[in-house]
Amino acid sequence: MTATPRFFYLIAKAQREIERAAQIEFAGLGLSAAQSGLLFSIGEDENPLLGTLAERLDLVPSAITGLVERMTRIGLVVRERDADDKRAFRLSLTAHGRQVRREASLRVAALNVRAFAGFSAEDLLIAGTILEALIAALPRAVADDPFLVNNQRSTNV
Repeated sequence: MTATPRFFYLIAKAQREIERAAQIEFAGLGLSAAQSGLLFSIGEDENPLLGTLAERLDLVPSAITGLVERMTRIGLVVRERDADDKRAFRLSLTAHGRQVRREASLRVAALNVRAFAGFSAEDLLIAGTILEALIAALPRAVADDPFLVNNQRSTNV
């Protein structure tokens, strides 16, 4: 009988290594991994809503607000009220933010080349397909768990 790979453990370990590598790559730019993620999420969408960015990054409103405040203080982004909905805010990169984003993009591209050296295009396609399927399946798997009550495992089994 073949042992089952420890997928959750391996994915969690890979995530920690990715975060560690990102911190090292972006430290020279004065960025945290979270800040670089926000820069990349703004992308070519020049004025996204903060709520849209929070969804893209899977952050709660208080976390995106704090992240944006820190990035505003260091001159990477500007926050402006939405013209159509005065309760909402839009975010845009400053000239400095665009410059830092370009440099961060170069660094992450180089990191990708180094990290995935030795993998074939087919390997990467298969890995991506598996990860996307897992991301889609896990919320359903948790929702279908008959022993969960209010997102907590019941001890009355």
